[in-house]
Amino acid sequence: MATKDNTYPANVSVEYPESSSRLLAFLGFFFWLKMWGLLPHIIVLTVLSLVAGFLATIGYLVVLFTGTYPRGLFDFQVGMSRWNFRINCWLIGLTDKYPPFSFQEGDYPADVSIEYPESSSRLLAFLGLFFLKMFVLIPHIIVLYILSIVSFIILNIGYLVVIFTGTYPRGLFDFMLGVGTWNYRVTAWYVGLVDKYPPFSLK
Repeated sequence: MATKDNTYPANVSVEYPESSSRLLAFLGFFFWLKMWGLLPHIIVLTVLSLVAGFLATIGYLVVLFTGTYPRGLFDFQVGMSRWNFRINCWLIGLTDKYPPFSFQEGDYPADVSIEYPESSSRLLAFLGLFFLKMFVLIPHIIVLYILSIVSFIILNIGYLVVIFTGTYPRGLFDFMLGVGTWNYRVTAWYVGLVDKYPPFSLK
């Protein structure tokens, strides 16, 4: 199980596969072919993402007035993060097990966890309501844009290696997981699930 630094309240874990599917790697190499397999997820998550955006605003309002993120809204947002993370892991070949239509943790090779905060920052909630948190994330956005370009190249190299060897190279696996972790933590901070500013780290 590849896990990330648990000193940050938002973390991921993905089991490193001893072998990977050559067929799925072939479909992934042509990207859009594998995307078709995710079409049911994309449809459902498109609708749920609209709901999640509305609930994020509600969450910020509640935090602004109470200093606490409502547990039900928190669990929904974590579930959305989990679902999105899992389909991304399948899409980029970190796991071959088709992702479930579920918010629930466990029983899948890729998972996420976020510590529920006993209290949340009213200031950050205020900044989130008016999209001002985005400006604070500009350094992350720049670095992640560059990493996304590198990731695309590495993704295709990884798929080629799997096609010929049946194994995902561990170094490439760790890099792709690191970029996914970084993205996940930035998103978790932006929607207010954590107040601790995300680190500039692939760990």
